[in-house]
Amino acid sequence: MDGLGQGWFTDLAEMVGRWARGRRTVFLVWVVRTLSTNLTDTVMTRREHTLVISGPYRWIRRPFYLAFGPIILSDFLATANWFLAPTGGLAFTLILVCTTKREENLIQRFGDDYRRYQDRTGQLFPVSKASLDVVHPAASAS
Repeated sequence: MDGLGQGWFTDLAEMVGRWARGRRTVFLVWVVRTLSTNLTDTVMTRREHTLVISGPYRWIRRPFYLAFGPIILSDFLATANWFLAPTGGLAFTLILVCTTKREENLIQRFGDDYRRYQDRTGQLFPVSKASLDVVHPAASAS
């Protein structure tokens, strides 16, 4: 027996995986279109880059990274390939390790504008209004 096995659970997992693949593809297209020419394959920020705060970046700073988790999970479920779970998890961990350097580069490039953006957005998940009130009570009162 390879993969997840056989039977109704495997069929359900494959169906959920294929459904999730479609959703993540739409999300990734939105992210890439929003980034446009700011998309880079390194942690470096180029001189011609602009600070993107629209689209999914309105709520989170790393939507591209956020999409990577469901990519791993949906591919694992759709293909029933156990190899994808640990290797994908390792790849996702390595991507998260790079976020510190990327944040440093963006602060260096955009300064206070980026710091303000950090204050109002979450790195991988949206920040609720209530949590902003706790961190910056004066800012949320205005």
